[in-house]
Amino acid sequence: MISLRRIRSSWAKIQYKVGDLTLPFFQELFRLNPKLEKLFKDDVSKVRALGLQLKMLDKVIEKAPDLSELTPALHQLGVKHAKYGVKFSDYDLVKQALMHAYTQVLGNEFDSETRRSWENGFDIVADIMKRGVAVSVYARLVFVTSSVAEETDVTAWMKACKNLPADIADCQASFEGQERDEANHWLERVSSRISEDH
Repeated sequence: MISLRRIRSSWAKIQYKVGDLTLPFFQELFRLNPKLEKLFKDDVSKVRALGLQLKMLDKVIEKAPDLSELTPALHQLGVKHAKYGVKFSDYDLVKQALMHAYTQVLGNEFDSETRRSWENGFDIVADIMKRGVAVSVYARLVFVTSSVAEETDVTAWMKACKNLPADIADCQASFEGQERDEANHWLERVSSRISEDH
């Protein structure tokens, strides 16, 4: 259940205190997973990353509940995060850290119903971003297994193959129908080859 009224009302208050979000957000995120800190060069990159995230959130809140216009941008954002090394499991950690930061900034005003609305809304946006990653990974799989790849230079083919099994495994829940079947079939073939080699 999502209350856009609660989200918009709390967002209006959060926007006046955006500067207060950075420290509690990153402290909680790195407490949940210290390895994520290596994705950021310095404090400036942290502030920039959170700023871009909040800017996109502002657009999402403005357009909700119809996010069709923002879907391509959210797909691209998901792919961009994947290139930085963000895994699907990290999305839940970001959600937890964001909810923690909102609680720190808004206190009792960030009640359980408002929090639940934000969490459910975040999940919808995260699913759209993950779908963008899944589409991108599936395109790499098609390229790697197609005859087109045979006419391509080895470097491009190797780049497409890089981390592909791990990326496919990460995307399982976001694949649809035939994509999931083909990805699973390819993973099984790769796994059996690795077993045979050993």
